[in-house]
Amino acid sequence: MTMKGKVKAADAIRACAAELAKQSWCVDLTGSKRTALHALSDRSACIEALAFEFKQWAAHSGIEVCEMEPDDWKHLADRVADKLPNIYGSTFRPVDERFVTVHGVQLANTFVPFKPDVRDDAEGRKLVDELFERLFPDSFERHTVKRFFAHMIQKPLERPQWGLLITGDGGTGKSQLVQLAERALNNRHRWRENVYKPIGSQFSSVLPDNLLVTFDDAPASGNTYEELKFAITRSLQEVEIKGQQKKVLREVFARIVVVSNEETPLTLKDDRRFFVPERCRHFIDRDESGEFFERFFGWLERPHTNAFLYHYFRGIDLNEFDPSKTVRTATLLKMEGQEVGTQVRDLVREFAAKLEIFHETEVLAHARRRGVHARPDQVCKALAREGYIRRRRPHPGGTGQIELWCPASIRRTRSLTQDERQRIIEVLSRSR
Repeated sequence: MTMKGKVKAADAIRACAAELAKQSWCVDLTGSKRTALHALSDRSACIEALAFEFKQWAAHSGIEVCEMEPDDWKHLADRVADKLPNIYGSTFRPVDERFVTVHGVQLANTFVPFKPDVRDDAEGRKLVDELFERLFPDSFERHTVKRFFAHMIQKPLERPQWGLLITGDGGTGKSQLVQLAERALNNRHRWRENVYKPIGSQFSSVLPDNLLVTFDDAPASGNTYEELKFAITRSLQEVEIKGQQKKVLREVFARIVVVSNEETPLTLKDDRRFFVPERCRHFIDRDESGEFFERFFGWLERPHTNAFLYHYFRGIDLNEFDPSKTVRTATLLKMEGQEVGTQVRDLVREFAAKLEIFHETEVLAHARRRGVHARPDQVCKALAREGYIRRRRPHPGGTGQIELWCPASIRRTRSLTQDERQRIIEVLSRSR
């Protein structure tokens, strides 16, 4: 409602309260005295501050308040507060609602949505794709990391039960990768430090107040890994709110990322909570990396990059992303001191015992179903050791030729059965 000139006090108070509520002001009833709360910034103020907000609003709107006695001004703040939404504290929930109900209680939501206009950028897309390719040469590992961040943007309420552990040489771009995800959040609701203290600190609000929590080259202690596992899987955490005697149970939606220059930053054992890509290395050398990042940082500082990155991750397909579990990579197995080749050979034997002719994509899929990510070169090496060879055959689903694995003892002229043809056509179509 637009107002100007002389306005009755009751109407002015009602209009001012409506405007303040639109700006996310509300009244918190949790303490012994009610307080004003600005939900967007999670900042509290005394109720008397609302009288100041009223006067500022009236002056800015060109309103002269009438029918209000001098003594009434003493109760102005309370009259404005009476018209504002009542809440019982605040929480962080990544939904586009200013007030949310938790266990039947209305709370102020401190999440600030970021939904910029669609902004494409051919140069930016090329640079971001190149950064992912430089950091993660293995396509499966690259797509998994991309989908992890894309899932945070597309489905923030669906918290994964695993995190990322990214290791690499200094200057390869590990921290810049995290910066892309932070910018897609418009640099809000993210926390990045080089200490693990918040996950072990009682009543810390780091996990409940953020969507992305990154430990960047933080030195680990003996119990850090166990604390991280618990932090990744917990859905609730007690938080100590300033000015309140009781601790408050808050929801947790934070994704956890560990970035380190060390070869083995955590003491892992039979881990199922981290996806660990191959160690990041310089594409050519440090000088060439420096040249790439000179171009990259020049683009990153442009004013539209946050909007572009938000839509970049919004556009990534999540069909093959499983937030409930991840796979054990060769890098993870090495960190645990396990022999990677032995595990891959066991998986190859298990798979090949059931089939006579197959494509290596089927073996890779079998390994992932067993919770292990094997690289194609590792699978091929294991198959050769087990007495299998690759032979070229007509493509069962079209023109051209294809290489299939079979025991060396099978005659080259042996035709595919109908079941083999159908199975191979299906697996190749899924891998495109």
